[in-house]
Amino acid sequence: MKTLSDRDIAFSLLNSLKLQATALTNLVLESTNNALRREAMSVLTRVFDHQKQIFDFLSQKGWYPVEMAKQEDITKAQRDVQTIQIISRWFQCKILHLKGRPAVLKGCPF
Repeated sequence: MKTLSDRDIAFSLLNSLKLQATALTNLVLESTNNALRREAMSVLTRVFDHQKQIFDFLSQKGWYPVEMAKQEDITKAQRDVQTIQIISRWFQCKILHLKGRPAVLKGCPF
């Protein structure tokens, strides 16, 4: 009987955590029950933390080699995150506007 190596177990855990993160993200996005949504978000944060621990373990062992990102790729990713933040803020302003609430957020165009 073949036994699983630490590497096999770690990769299995990593893949399981990725699936859990996907399922929890969908639950958060589609849940209409606020208590369930908050709990799923809390669990999702723990899943992210566990995934990072497993990834770090694999990387330290040399089992998950990663290529260092080029500065231009990092800069592009930072711009992408900033764009998402701007869009998210606009959505937040729009939601307040649609609810008939004054746009109390600085920079809301409504």
